[in-house]
Amino acid sequence: MVGAHGTGERIGEKTMKTTVAALWSAVVLCMGLAACGGGGGSGGGNGMGAPAAADIGGPAVSGSPALQAPGDEEAPSLTAQTATSTALDAQAIAARLNAADARNGLYYVYAANGTNGTRQKLRVNFDTKSYTLTDHLGQATSGTFGEDPGEPGTYLFASSRITGAVNTARFRIAADAIVGAFPFEKPWSNPVSYQVTAFIAARAFVTDPAQLDGEYNRLGISLNSDGSADSQIVPMLISGKGTQLMMCFDSAIYQPEACPLGSRRVYTITPGADFVWTGTNVNAPTDVLGFRMARIGGQNVALLGGATSTAPDVRPFRIALRDVTTWPTARYVGSSSDGRWGTNLMGPATTSRTSFDATGTSTTLALPVNDADPRMPQGIRLINGSGVDRYFATQNGTLAVIVGARNPGTQGYIQIGLFKDNGAVDSRSGSY
Repeated sequence: MVGAHGTGERIGEKTMKTTVAALWSAVVLCMGLAACGGGGGSGGGNGMGAPAAADIGGPAVSGSPALQAPGDEEAPSLTAQTATSTALDAQAIAARLNAADARNGLYYVYAANGTNGTRQKLRVNFDTKSYTLTDHLGQATSGTFGEDPGEPGTYLFASSRITGAVNTARFRIAADAIVGAFPFEKPWSNPVSYQVTAFIAARAFVTDPAQLDGEYNRLGISLNSDGSADSQIVPMLISGKGTQLMMCFDSAIYQPEACPLGSRRVYTITPGADFVWTGTNVNAPTDVLGFRMARIGGQNVALLGGATSTAPDVRPFRIALRDVTTWPTARYVGSSSDGRWGTNLMGPATTSRTSFDATGTSTTLALPVNDADPRMPQGIRLINGSGVDRYFATQNGTLAVIVGARNPGTQGYIQIGLFKDNGAVDSRSGSY
């Protein structure tokens, strides 16, 4: 426990009353202003050089306690202290009231514009309602943020980069992760311009290779310097206590075990600095990928993204969630690669997303959810399978990721949502 313990000395009656009155006044004032910090926890870290690869990565999951990125001072613990006397401990109470917010810290950023997530970082401070985003060149942009009164739990970034009538640069936060949208520098723009687009940021990673194992559904997009974009849905299997990674690149989407031998790419995994894992193709040593495995909502989430020296004209961005056998109804809130902010109610039969853009124009799109093809992993669903604009989706109860299929209307589209609720109608709703 951070904070002083009782000294064992008895406080005089008059002093005791004065101290209690002063403390009670402070508590009442604090409650009235709603300005007391809560919780503890932090994160941070330094960037790393980009590996020569087509994909750059994301953190690693832990079976032992997840490690937070180093750099920030750990916040005080709020566990109850054992008093050493019956006296009121003013210092200990003050320490609790002034404790740093548990959400404060440094997060590694992976953005839908292919920003090199291994080196771009976002620092947020809920006590001062401020942020700083530092890019891979060490250049920083700072500002403030505030909660959206119309959507509690959603915060709006204030930035001179935002020029739209409505601010869609927002975020929501979970334990050790942020999901939102930010006005990132637009790739290859000259002169430099900015575009609000979706991102996910994490700060808790695991270094135990055995905890990497599992089947994952890796969804993502790639942006190209010629203005084109592509989508990718690739099942991924990590095995051998974190020593081997296999992906299935085929015209169909197969469960990893059923992937045709000719469509398999196998990589050996080795640990690197800054929580990064490196995969090297066993048949083509120049084919190297890097990733981190984040720990978000108690689950493994692989993150990959960013240009490399061997593919400077391509900006890939990938998210891989563990494969699941259930598909519950859940409501997710977040952004997409086109900068729209909204809510998506996903269920086993339909998905309905209501979103708005920077002009304030709101739209609702309801589409059918199709059962997975028997060849596909159970944790992937096809949306609007018989329609022109088709999508693939995966979710794990904490995050939902939707990627456009390779057709003109949706290719290169990605949407990232953070769990809000189970979609149930509030029992208080109705006519009175």
